[in-house]
Amino acid sequence: MNGANGIDFVVLKNVSKYYGTFRALDNVSFTIKEGEIFGYIGPNGAGKTTTMKILVDLISDFQGEISIGGHQIPKERNEIHRLLGYLPQNVAFQDWRTENGLKFHFQLFRYSM
Repeated sequence: MNGANGIDFVVLKNVSKYYGTFRALDNVSFTIKEGEIFGYIGPNGAGKTTTMKILVDLISDFQGEISIGGHQIPKERNEIHRLLGYLPQNVAFQDWRTENGLKFHFQLFRYSM
């Protein structure tokens, strides 16, 4: 789609996600134009993380339509994976990247420093 100010790069249409009977997303729709700066804010439990995980194809069981760069999720997931990356707020590997973390792993696996 072409908008007045550029190409629609991310398009969500009526996206819903249920975990059992719990509704995490309820008909979410928005568009992000190519080059646009976009903030997605809300209180804890509002569905922000669920939306992001759907966008990067970590969650594929949802209702609605999503396209990124003209590619449909989940049909064209390989093309979408080439366009996007995802770094969550809390990253499990972050601790081992410190000096103390590396020393611990060296000791754990009996490497000398």
